[in-house]
Amino acid sequence: MRGLPLIAAAALAASGCALPPAAGPGGLVGTLDVDGPNAYLNRVPARAGERVHLGDRVSTGPGTSVKVLLGASGSVQLDENTDPDFFREAGCLVVHFFTGQIFVDGTGICVHGPDFAARQNSRVQYARFGTRIEIVVLEGSATMQRPTTVSLTQYDHYSITGGRPDGPPRRLARQEIEGRIAWRAQYFATRTRVRPSPQPPSQPQPTGSPQQPPPQPQPTGPRWTPKTGQSWTPEIRSGR
Repeated sequence: MRGLPLIAAAALAASGCALPPAAGPGGLVGTLDVDGPNAYLNRVPARAGERVHLGDRVSTGPGTSVKVLLGASGSVQLDENTDPDFFREAGCLVVHFFTGQIFVDGTGICVHGPDFAARQNSRVQYARFGTRIEIVVLEGSATMQRPTTVSLTQYDHYSITGGRPDGPPRRLARQEIEGRIAWRAQYFATRTRVRPSPQPPSQPQPTGSPQQPPPQPQPTGPRWTPKTGQSWTPEIRSGR
């Protein structure tokens, strides 16, 4: 009996079907990577390196992106103001989100919302603002399961408004697809991000003695000595 799961897994692999990512010990989903000051795990401020388990909610505020690193299975990147939950359903890791946008890089991952459901393979972005859902496939494919069954392939764009499809999938140019996911380039470019200050930064002061004004150039002809608050007149030196 213990060999049955292995036999089933081998059969799936032989048939070409991708195995869904499995949660680790204790329902471990992945590890957080954070860029920005407003990352939360179950409504508590979160830091890079914290673990995400089944049933957890990860959320972001303004100016913040979070990646949930799924190990070898891929990752889920959140844009600012996004709030997905993670759970498992019918052997699939489900990312259930309510608002914002996420970029999912992985195979056999299910993405759900209040009025849509999809199962994806490879790299797909999901955006939800108000009652409108937009899905774009950068690589691979995605299968819509709700509200209707539709297959999406590379560079397809599909939208749903109020629980109803806006029409069939529409093929976009690669440049337009990349423009829709350009928000990802704002984050994780460097490990230390410098954010704008509300006031101009003060000029750095050198160590040691106080800063002195630069020396005045010395003329080669008439010699003069400026006096604070007074005018000056050149002192003519005789050639004798």
